[in-house]
Amino acid sequence: MGTPQQVSPAAAPAATAPPPAHSVSATSLKSIQLKREAAVLRDGHGAAGQQLPAEDYSLEDFERVWSSMLAILDKRGEHLLISHLGKKVPPIKDHVISIEVGTNIADIEIRTQQDRLLNYIRKQLKNYHVTMEITLNKEAASAAIPYTLEEKYNALKEENPFLETFVRELGLQF
Repeated sequence: MGTPQQVSPAAAPAATAPPPAHSVSATSLKSIQLKREAAVLRDGHGAAGQQLPAEDYSLEDFERVWSSMLAILDKRGEHLLISHLGKKVPPIKDHVISIEVGTNIADIEIRTQQDRLLNYIRKQLKNYHVTMEITLNKEAASAAIPYTLEEKYNALKEENPFLETFVRELGLQF
């Protein structure tokens, strides 16, 4: 009872070793950058010397692909992204899709989904030179949102000119 017990080094609790110098936290910005680089290499877009297709396409082809992409997003329930992308097909010039957004949140949301959206568009058009340019224009967004009843009525009247006739024939007042 009085003899001290010796603890062997193997039985002693091991000290936690620091992580290797090359490891990165899964929630860090560096991790996000590494994941994007890995996705580019995985998809084959970053392969050196690889010839990616660059077929010609018409504006109608782009509009068809854009509409089908929005339909897919709608089926997946990504309504917020659809609203950020807008109701109209964005202009495309020299393989650059120009998207104008009115809020920082829309800008961030589209930029986070940009790779996925471009991959779909590029594959459908068979043209991997297509890129996306996102510009933030807060003034245009605030001017486009009607607030008062009169602004709402005028906005609806611009969309449907028969609204004025309808209001007049029913004797409604605005």
